[in-house]
Amino acid sequence: MSAVENLPAVEVDVASSVIGYLAQRFELQTAPSNSCYFMVNVNQWTAPVCYRSGEIVHLGSRFFGPGDAIPELEKLSARLAEGVGATRPLRIHQFADVETVIRVLAHLERNWSDRRPVRRESRRRTLSEIGIVLGFAEIVARIQSNDLSDQDKQEEGFESWTVENESEGGYGAVLPIKRGEKLSVGELVAMRPSGSRIWGVGVIRRLAAKGANQRYVGIEMLARGIQAVQLTNANSGEPMQTALLLPSHVGSSVGQGEIDLLLPTDAFSPDFNVQMTMYGKRYLMEPQMVLESGEDFVVAHFRIKA
Repeated sequence: MSAVENLPAVEVDVASSVIGYLAQRFELQTAPSNSCYFMVNVNQWTAPVCYRSGEIVHLGSRFFGPGDAIPELEKLSARLAEGVGATRPLRIHQFADVETVIRVLAHLERNWSDRRPVRRESRRRTLSEIGIVLGFAEIVARIQSNDLSDQDKQEEGFESWTVENESEGGYGAVLPIKRGEKLSVGELVAMRPSGSRIWGVGVIRRLAAKGANQRYVGIEMLARGIQAVQLTNANSGEPMQTALLLPSHVGSSVGQGEIDLLLPTDAFSPDFNVQMTMYGKRYLMEPQMVLESGEDFVVAHFRIKA
């Protein structure tokens, strides 16, 4: 019920430590209540679910809730934000990145709440294929090659995934478990639906077991119709690495004077402006903030200077 399948590996380790520390604060009982809104059937070994009023309660049903664990999460977050070390029994002192720990605490608080996160968009059941390329460097090479044919399905680095649901915000795909084990939450992917000529880019947000031999992969879409653009350091005039323009990012538009770019991790700096060349036209851009980062990429927001 903590949705750890949505966390990168290092955050799963943090979550495991926190859950172990706070587990005894949870409440467990044989009937549902306002404080016990998760349910599991101990006779059938079913996965836990969020109990809804009116559902059938079987003999083996047990109900549990966070008890006073949520207030404790809030206290831990406040202490860490103030620079005060967590108690040693929590066993997170080994994680040097305090921001990561605070982020995990917030994640647990959201998922343990009686008002759990809901999908922003409904997903449609489907059965289709999408072409997949993994990693920033491979994605840039694919976009720059401008190869829109289906022949690249046989090329190294190009994969075909089976999609079982989709929405405007992303895809849910199913892979053989051996292939799924090589993926990680937070990994950058480019995808192109079968029969389409348009590449999109997204991030793996969820990895979960699906039966004994399959792995479910949830992808959040960042943008569709991505385009490779050339960047130059506006101060020195030195060429920089190629970036990817995210034209459909919400609130981002060249016409509105703002833009989002997908960059390699070491290419963003808040200290100098960059010049972007697109369709033969040059744009001088001032860095604003990093919206998201991963192992080999950052999504950065820029303001276009007049």
